[in-house]
Amino acid sequence: MDHSNPRPLSIPQAIGLLRSADLTALDQSKLEALRVSVTERPSIIEFDGCEDGLFRIDAELERRRIPAGATDPSGLRRSRPIGLVTALGLVAIAAVVWIALRETAPQDVSPLVARQSPAPPADVIESPAGPPVRMPVPSDAASSTAAEPVPVLDVDAVAEVAEDRPPLPEPPAEAQPKLAVTGAGARLDADPAGGFRLSEINGTDFIGVSGPVSRLVLADINGEPTLELLDLSADQFEFRGSINGNPRVSLRAPGAEVEFHREVGGSTVLEIDAPGGTVTFHAPVAGGVRLEIVARSVIFKAGLDGGAAADVTLTSGGSLHYTRLNGGSSLTHRRTDGDQPASAITGDTSGSGSLIEGVPRSQ
Repeated sequence: MDHSNPRPLSIPQAIGLLRSADLTALDQSKLEALRVSVTERPSIIEFDGCEDGLFRIDAELERRRIPAGATDPSGLRRSRPIGLVTALGLVAIAAVVWIALRETAPQDVSPLVARQSPAPPADVIESPAGPPVRMPVPSDAASSTAAEPVPVLDVDAVAEVAEDRPPLPEPPAEAQPKLAVTGAGARLDADPAGGFRLSEINGTDFIGVSGPVSRLVLADINGEPTLELLDLSADQFEFRGSINGNPRVSLRAPGAEVEFHREVGGSTVLEIDAPGGTVTFHAPVAGGVRLEIVARSVIFKAGLDGGAAADVTLTSGGSLHYTRLNGGSSLTHRRTDGDQPASAITGDTSGSGSLIEGVPRSQ
């Protein structure tokens, strides 16, 4: 691999590595590729846990360039508490020298002294924490220190040692579904609102989608494609486009929410198996449409018309709501065998369509 010109990582990969905090486990090529990603895509450091990413990358690269036995940046960070104790000791010694020279020096108040305390014994200097530390006092200065207050170091003025930020948990990355298409048609893209969008569903091809996604949005479906959504773990399916022509759509999602936002027409065949989920039609279902649905809740907000036929099986305690049935349409409802309690059926029975109670179906 050419380390002089490393290939940048993707944004999700870079964010994940920065949030993991432990850059020492990365090999040299990946560390350099991570730096290229951050410098070429500055938006990465705007994510939570990535703000100091470039500093940590440069510190790790610098550490790897320092020979064994030399001081590295991480060692400097760990040595801060030791340096602080050393600094306090030097301040204490300087205070003793200052007391010893006070006999000949003009009497003034040093701006570095934030406060004074009552005079302790001549050979005692208060430390910021722990018991008093006794320091040797020159014999010629003993008489002067007996009557003079000893300056006390203002601990609040000492900079605190910053603790390393613990690594943030890496968010689970949404996996790209495996898309299998024979012939022409179908395009898969990330959706801005989350999940993925399937579009250009047309022609006469078979289209199968499988994989772990949280949400799948589907655009217009035209022509005579066969669309199978049988091996998805999605919790939400949104049919945002209209469905026309002579397509066949099969969907299996045990507890999902399935929504159709535009009309379903033509000679469409829909097979939906969502025994613990909800299926909602926001627009009319009309024409030679055939629906076969298994769900806990089914709602037809705009009714059935033009000879459309729906066969709905409700699981235990399920519900069905429909609006006017017109134009020779039919709605058959049934429950699963041994369903308790009974399903709730509500709707407008004034139309010319048929409402039929079917025989219970075995689970």
